[in-house]
Amino acid sequence: MSANPAPFRFIAGDTLSLYGPVLSNGEAYSIAGWAPTCKLRRDNGGEPGDLIGVLSASVQAAGTALAVQAPASATTLWEPGLAWLDIRFVTPGGVTVTTPALPFHIAQAASR
Repeated sequence: MSANPAPFRFIAGDTLSLYGPVLSNGEAYSIAGWAPTCKLRRDNGGEPGDLIGVLSASVQAAGTALAVQAPASATTLWEPGLAWLDIRFVTPGGVTVTTPALPFHIAQAASR
């Protein structure tokens, strides 16, 4: 997984709310009707390990955007450290498509 970008930094206890367009070759791509599932797993030597949580994932904007969310009440339980996040989609035809795992760094708030 050495080709992954720098980890997304997140502070445990905050509300997680990610939203963005779905693109293919830089163009909007429709995933209307696809069913997304998003999981966050503890780092296990550079690979996804034990499950931290299942995040809410939903298709938005007529199928061309994706939202991933977790309430503060859930993220407050997340222990600091490196984790991995991926999203698995199932198309209306039953095809499963999973994104590469993305590094996700969980930090603790200084104001805790």
